[in-house]
Parts: sequence; C-alpha cells; structure tokens
Amino acid sequence: MHIVCETKALVIRKFELTDTDFIISLLNEESFIRYITDKNVRTHDDAIRYLTQGPIACYNTHGFGLNMVILKSTNTPIGMCGFISIRNKLLIGNGLIVLLLGILCAIVWNAIVTMDKTAKMVEHTYKVIDNSNILVSSMVDQETGLRGFAIGGQEEYLEPYISGKKAFDKHLNIVTELTSDNPA
Repeated sequence: MHIVCETKALVIRKFELTDTDFIISLLNEESFIRYITDKNVRTHDDAIRYLTQGPIACYNTHGFGLNMVILKSTNTPIGMCGFISIRNKLLIGNGLIVLLLGILCAIVWNAIVTMDKTAKMVEHTYKVIDNSNILVSSMVDQETGLRGFAIGGQEEYLEPYISGKKAFDKHLNIVTELTSDNPA
C-alpha cells in the first residue's frame, strides 16, 4: 500500500488492483454517473481495466493520478481524489484556438489587401475626374477665347483659346493614359 497523504481522519493512497469492488460501487453511484460520467464499469474485469488504464497508468506515466480516500477510523473507502492529466484536451483546445486565430488572420489579411486595392482604385478615379474637369475647363477657356476674338476681333482675345488648347491637349493625353486600362 502506497500512502500519498494521511490526516487524523483520512488516509489517501494510490489505487491497487484489489480495489475493484469499491471502484464498481463508486463508479455506478447515481450521483457519480449524473454529475461526472458513466465509465461503464459493471464487472470485475471492467474495474481492472479502469484501474490499469486510468489511475495506475497515470501513476506510471505522470507520477500522479486519482487516489483512494479511506476513512481512517473504520478503514472504509469513501471516495477518490487527485490529479488527472488533461494534456491532450489542452493541446486540442489550444490547437483549435490557434487554428481559429490563423483563419481570422487570413480573413483580416485578405480584407486589408482588398482595402488597399480599393483605395488605389479610388485614388486613380479621382485623378481621372480631376483631369476630366480640367478638360472641361480648358474647353470653356477655348470657347471664351474664340467668342472674344469673334466679337472683338483683337488677337489678345485669343489668349484664353491658346492656353485652353495647350491645357486641353496636355490633360487629354493624361486622361487617355489613365483610362487606357479601362475595359469600356
């Protein structure tokens, strides 16, 4: 018998294969099945399997596990306590969290790339609009110059036409270049 801890009232010791009757009784209590789980331990062989694959395997693997609690005054087993290894559950849980974070990072990265492309397209559109507005303004200047020359007959009235024509040609080339990749 390997005693883990002893108090005035209790003895806590490691389970042994001779504890099968107590294991069958404890694991089939209605409260154990309802609040913990049904371990499906109904026979002596089931109890041996539970002890060897559960507490005794934990002792051998981790150096700790579930232990039997015995009432010292009557030497009556009253329950079990101890530590169990939840390493695999933690690994799976943390793995799922890391996977979700990876998926979220991919989604956010995709959103950032899309926003960057959209911002560049908006900036490009504003350049086209600004240069198109200058084209309209250049045409108005040309019209103003021609009308002034037609009415007044003086060549200085052609100055808005000449500067408008230069601005129009310059910005028409810019707009043509900016919209050359547009499908329409």
